[in-house]
Amino acid sequence: MRQLLLTICSLCCFVNFGQNFYPPIVNYSVKDFGKEKNPENYCVVQDHRGVMYFGNSHGGLEFDGEKWAFIQVGVGSFVRSLAVDDSGVIYAGIYGDFGYLTPDETGQLYFNSLLNKVPEEDQFFSNVWNIHAAGNSIFFQTEEALFEYLIEEEKINVVYPETSFHTGF
Repeated sequence: MRQLLLTICSLCCFVNFGQNFYPPIVNYSVKDFGKEKNPENYCVVQDHRGVMYFGNSHGGLEFDGEKWAFIQVGVGSFVRSLAVDDSGVIYAGIYGDFGYLTPDETGQLYFNSLLNKVPEEDQFFSNVWNIHAAGNSIFFQTEEALFEYLIEEEKINVVYPETSFHTGF
């Protein structure tokens, strides 16, 4: 009986030591990334270099592990969806528009809209809720339509649902 009690007490000590490990977690406040008025993050992706991109209620954010950079995507535009394709291009979806992030001469990322490739009669849609990269195609999902961007042809096909598109996976 003594040995059993000693064994149980020894095991309890090991379990207690296991509880003192905390993973390295860093919390960032709103002040860290520079926007202080009602920020809401809607999506996040990581590129092939390990850089993180966030879509929020002010636009886009880039975080390389040390510093934050703001990416303007339009006046008052919420970035609702982000995706990365196989070549590392970051795609973003906002209300009534979608496109990709590309660097300017200084290396600062900016939003390059693909709306000019959509036929004029198909340009009226709301939020781009999901983006899916699949091979040489990028799919932008709205409630009103599904837009397939053919990367190599730089062409967009539009598919309309019988009712609406609510989710994509």
